[in-house]
Amino acid sequence: MGGKLIYELIKASVVEGARINDLEDGISSSHAGKSFLSGILIQASSPKNIALYAIIPQFIDPGQNTFFQFLALCVVSVLIELPVLTGYASLASKFARKIHENGYRNVLDGISALYLIGIALSLFWSASKKYSSIN
Repeated sequence: MGGKLIYELIKASVVEGARINDLEDGISSSHAGKSFLSGILIQASSPKNIALYAIIPQFIDPGQNTFFQFLALCVVSVLIELPVLTGYASLASKFARKIHENGYRNVLDGISALYLIGIALSLFWSASKKYSSIN
């Protein structure tokens, strides 16, 4: 399995004729509703958001209209997080373009492959030590 992964990584990094806009084409061709639902599921399962939902009740007054209180919290959350996430997306897009334009993709792919191989070897080594001490 590890050999197949290394082969696929090398094959993917050597493929010629890759277009710079492959990422953008993939995003624009995806279905917006499916992407939105996927984003909601990811956000709902995030430990950070689960902790936030545990804190929210202290800001809600049960004697008042809770709908408008939650609406206000949602608007504030969106106003705070939207510029941050938009900035992250913009920087990631610019970084991806620079990587593709300057030909550094193969270098980054190689570095990533080395890290993954290192992690696999360390897991193998720790598992072999564990099982050798049992025998």
